[in-house]
Amino acid sequence: MTQRGGKGFFRFSSLPTMLVLVSGAYLALVLLLVAIPVSWSAELAKTQRRVHGTYIAEDVALRALEKGLLRRGGTMTLPQGPLSPFPDQSAEVLWLPRRNRSSVLCILGAQGQEGRRDQYLADFVRGSLPRAFSWALGEGKPSKKGEQVFIRGIRGALHASPGSDPVATLVGGSWEGRADLLVGEVGVRPLLQPCPDLPIRFLGTSTDQEDYFLGSTGERREVCLGLGESQASVIRIPGNLWLGLPGRETRISATTDSLVFLVDGNLYVQGRVRPSRRGLKLYFLVGRPGGAGTEVSEGRGRAWLGLGDRGCFLEATVVARGDLIPTGGRVELRGAFLAGGHMEFQGRKGLLTIQGPRPEDLPLRPRRGLPLVPGSEDQFWILSIRRIGED
Repeated sequence: MTQRGGKGFFRFSSLPTMLVLVSGAYLALVLLLVAIPVSWSAELAKTQRRVHGTYIAEDVALRALEKGLLRRGGTMTLPQGPLSPFPDQSAEVLWLPRRNRSSVLCILGAQGQEGRRDQYLADFVRGSLPRAFSWALGEGKPSKKGEQVFIRGIRGALHASPGSDPVATLVGGSWEGRADLLVGEVGVRPLLQPCPDLPIRFLGTSTDQEDYFLGSTGERREVCLGLGESQASVIRIPGNLWLGLPGRETRISATTDSLVFLVDGNLYVQGRVRPSRRGLKLYFLVGRPGGAGTEVSEGRGRAWLGLGDRGCFLEATVVARGDLIPTGGRVELRGAFLAGGHMEFQGRKGLLTIQGPRPEDLPLRPRRGLPLVPGSEDQFWILSIRRIGED
């Protein structure tokens, strides 16, 4: 190749040289066009194998649980089953008792077998929550209630269908066996202090039950209910529970993933109350059944939201056997709410906003202390499963 005129004009010195260069470029383009689909195809096949392995591992893990894995020392070997291209090939399942959750390790391929062995970690629970437990109170569009009270933005029905009473089933039954801790029990450090002055201060009268307070009173906004190694997550309050104070924020923290409060009497919420971290879930079951009947007495089973005109904010799941009572101001509820009584407004004016659970949050994971669908107590569910490696 030579250059003429110093202007950057090039001329190939021979035709064969030009043909060789063109042929080389064409070959490189062909190889590139072939290599890209081959690479994509290999990656797609790899992803497909992993997804298929997840289905196989989920089926194996569930079968192992149903066959009594937890009663047989936590280790089991069984066939991979009909979802696998090699149904008779073995798989190993090991129970992993972990903090705040129950998991199994599923290994496709038994020890000593040739080939790669993929490992999957699956979290599981036992039992299922009633469908009504994930309902949100409210209406689908803004509406006016009385003179100056509005309900805004909701998912779900305002109350249960006529003739049905899902709340009595959810809150009823024996609470003695559900609770890890009874507040005020002899020998147990009291987590919630009696507060006989709060009813006088905010209601103008005393109540017919013991009153307990949970909230921040000093400079710190966070209230920790961690119980050390005991891992207690179900707390029963033998009376009324006063949650938070007007104009203050209370963040509730715990070492567990959930806290379930079984409130014998009423629930009174003031200020802003929410979990201290995203993974922590708060549940309030309000109104323990009394006697042989299922009637809600005046002194139990009602949820009061805000007192006066200051309003409140609560991020939790609330199931109340009695009425849901916003008492004025701006009341914002974030979570699932179900009441067996009525929506009863008290006060001169107010705005109630109920934001129901997001679709991705359902179904709710069964927690200790929550009521399960009758007959599902021994039924296993795989909540999540993921591939964690190979050996």
